[in-house]
Amino acid sequence: MSISIPQIRDKEFSTKAFGYSKREVREFLEFVANEIYQERTHQNEFKEKETKEKEFISHKATEAVKGVEELKRREELIQKTLLFAENAKAEMISNARKEAENIIREAEIKAKKTINEARHFLNQLDYQYLRLKEEKRMFLLQTAAQFKTYLDRIEKDPAIARLNETSVQAEMKKIKADNKPQEEEKGEGSTTKG
Repeated sequence: MSISIPQIRDKEFSTKAFGYSKREVREFLEFVANEIYQERTHQNEFKEKETKEKEFISHKATEAVKGVEELKRREELIQKTLLFAENAKAEMISNARKEAENIIREAEIKAKKTINEARHFLNQLDYQYLRLKEEKRMFLLQTAAQFKTYLDRIEKDPAIARLNETSVQAEMKKIKADNKPQEEEKGEGSTTKG
């Protein structure tokens, strides 16, 4: 049972010959003291509970703030990592392009050099071929001229001319002699038929 402020104010004590009844006053004071003690205990418990709840909420709030700060720190780290990765990717792509361009440029230079060397080699081969062809033509002309000169000398030489005539006549006689037996055989074969 709780006591209210008006009850305390309006409390009447019976009077006795020598004033209020000590027993009633003592009981009332004991009752008021108990009520105030209970109320204070209740308030202290409430305050203690409230303090614990505040501490718990404060602790949770601190943890939440720390969690938020940790999340922010992680988010910043992730953003920095992503930015670094994007920059690294862009740099790698740029370097790869430059390297590819350098490789292509070097390949083009090597190809042009190889083509120029091949053209130079072909030009040398053409030049050598034409030179050899000219040398061959000159050799054949000189050889033909020498043979012609030799033939002219041989034909003009009287000893060789007589030798040629006699050897030609001897050859003709030999050919005629070789052909006579064949003609006789043909003649005999034709008389037997007729």
